[in-house]
Amino acid sequence: MAEIFSCLLVFAGHCFGDFVFQTAWITNHKSTNKMVLAVHSVVYTVTVLFFFFVVDINYYLRFNYEVIGILLFSSHAMIDYVKCKLRDDIAYKCKNEKEPSLDKLHKRENELFYQDQALHLIILGICFAAFR
Repeated sequence: MAEIFSCLLVFAGHCFGDFVFQTAWITNHKSTNKMVLAVHSVVYTVTVLFFFFVVDINYYLRFNYEVIGILLFSSHAMIDYVKCKLRDDIAYKCKNEKEPSLDKLHKRENELFYQDQALHLIILGICFAAFR
């Protein structure tokens, strides 16, 4: 039961770092400004590491925070960078079609969002399971 609660806390950290603390300005500019993407990735990493620490208090500091921090930051930045580039590419292609389809654009953006979140959660699971 404690492991399930711990996983939920780390998931909450992901939600805070990737949604609550990501402003609309960051969302709109991280695809064109690498510094904004880096700041978002740092905020995400610090937030998730805080939640890992909250979980870890009960287990007497069992996590390897340096490895988790490097993995979270680098993977988050890479995943978001690729997602932004793919989203921009899709928007460009849809804009240049003879009859642009907003439905097609929204469908593909939703697919990218779910793929992005799945990859982030896989990385969190790896950190939670492997780096204790």
